[in-house]
Amino acid sequence: MTSSVISLGHTATADGKFHLVAVDLWASDINIHVMLQNAKYGDFDNQECTIVADKDVPHFENVNLKDLFFKNAGAAANTKIWAVGVRMTEKQMKEAGVI
Repeated sequence: MTSSVISLGHTATADGKFHLVAVDLWASDINIHVMLQNAKYGDFDNQECTIVADKDVPHFENVNLKDLFFKNAGAAANTKIWAVGVRMTEKQMKEAGVI
């Protein structure tokens, strides 16, 4: 059985963009926690919104984690990203038109 709770983390070891998952992972609610260093986030093409480490916690509803990209806010400032939330149910995914 797949858990309904999502808890994923990644420490950036390079300054390029990255995402937490490479496959579709739909969340009904997800909080993004940033530790160590500030991060930037956005879509595949642009990651220009800043998350302040240990302060800001962006919240998303009905989002595919595969579509969120992150990068270090500064050169060689290795950030650590954690996404914690709840996976969408099959019913929610049908209602949202995901499946």
